[in-house]
Amino acid sequence: MNTLKKVAIALTVVAVMGAPTIAGEMETGGNVPLINTIVGVGTLSLDFSGPGNLVNIATFIMSCNDANFHVNWTFANLAKFKTANGLQVIPMTAMQIVEGMATGTGGYIAGTGLLRTWIAGHPVTVFAAPGDASLTGNASVAGTVTWTDVQSTATVNDQIRLNASWNTSNTVLYGLYTEQITFVCVAD
Repeated sequence: MNTLKKVAIALTVVAVMGAPTIAGEMETGGNVPLINTIVGVGTLSLDFSGPGNLVNIATFIMSCNDANFHVNWTFANLAKFKTANGLQVIPMTAMQIVEGMATGTGGYIAGTGLLRTWIAGHPVTVFAAPGDASLTGNASVAGTVTWTDVQSTATVNDQIRLNASWNTSNTVLYGLYTEQITFVCVAD
């Protein structure tokens, strides 16, 4: 029996070692699609009969799930409200970007780990409220203002309000004064 046991064990070892072995390696996963949207609406009921002090001139709703992105706002009239013929002008004296919750969206999520840079522009001072978004650029000279963001979680339904100030001008004529703002959110 002892010999029979040894033979059985040896045959088992040979059968296991001699059997063909198949091995493989695979990887599985998927993609999270890029979400990069921005929509905006301007205010056409501004009161230019007196000075404006950080009055909301436009509101934007933005979502982006890229770690790095920037928003460009380009001012066709270089931060000046003008009549259709361009002869009458009310210049902006300051601009401000403020972030907050988009109404009707059930809330918003601001990306975490945000690192923002800021440079003031002259003669229109572009600035951010304390603790809010920041801008670079000079709307009254270059026409484009850029907000650059770096984040570690996605921003969803972020309401961005663009506020502006202007001085009273009793020398301008009656009429509609506008500034055309083009905006784009770019995933870097």
